Amino acid sequence: MKNLLALVLAAAVFAPGAASAGQKQKRRASLSRGLSEALFVASEPRVPLATVSHAKDGFSIRSVGLKGSTCGPSSKWAKRGSKWIALDAYGQPIGTALVSGFDTNAETKCRELQFGRKSGKLGEGIYVSADSKWAAGKSLEWSPNDAEKTSFDAFVHTMETHFTKEGADDTKAHSRALFFSSHRAVVGGSLLIVARLDSDKVWRIERLIPPGKESSSEFTPVGVLDMDKDGDAEIVYHASNGWEAGDAVMSQVATGWKDVALSAWSNKKH
Repeated sequence: MKNLLALVLAAAVFAPGAASAGQKQKRRASLSRGLSEALFVASEPRVPLATVSHAKDGFSIRSVGLKGSTCGPSSKWAKRGSKWIALDAYGQPIGTALVSGFDTNAETKCRELQFGRKSGKLGEGIYVSADSKWAAGKSLEWSPNDAEKTSFDAFVHTMETHFTKEGADDTKAHSRALFFSSHRAVVGGSLLIVARLDSDKVWRIERLIPPGKESSSEFTPVGVLDMDKDGDAEIVYHASNGWEAGDAVMSQVATGWKDVALSAWSNKKH
């Protein structure tokens, strides 16, 4: 057990195999024409999560809603009748919705959107503004085989047993994980783990967020998609501690994974 923990924890600083700077610039350049600012709404509560807009070197992902500060202009984010695209767990469009109303949260002052279905399905994940011309790319979903799922379950069981007071989750890790490109996975529960299956068929940590001080801390992967069109995945996850909840966007940087945007209720650092 100790040897296994030493192996995976030593790999926690392992840098993801992100696309090169030249590849990213080429992909972004090919997609830049006609793409205006894209607005993304969080899964729960449905408040502003992030914008994807032009930056000096391509596109950038930025937070919008900060608790006690701003939730973005309501003319953009909470306009009745505005159209939004519902996305599935891998960023693929599954339906369109119109803003039918909203509730204003007393603490955050953010307008929590209510959607009415126009076509397709109303998703449980994130939404993107329909007028931004943001288009979903190819799904980043990866389907591991049975042996890879079994080894992933054992890997996560070890992590949960070591890092949580409650011990390992009763449900199989692969059933609550999202598997995506480059043999990666993100799984929630009392921990949030991003891991990669290497060429030796060993799962290695790329990022681990431990439980907070509150025993009710829980993480849920919401989606894996290329939000900024650089060829690499972003991870959207939901965090809750029993009294506060919200979404965050995690992106790949040179040293690993980093939170790059937080919804209004996720205005806290890990």
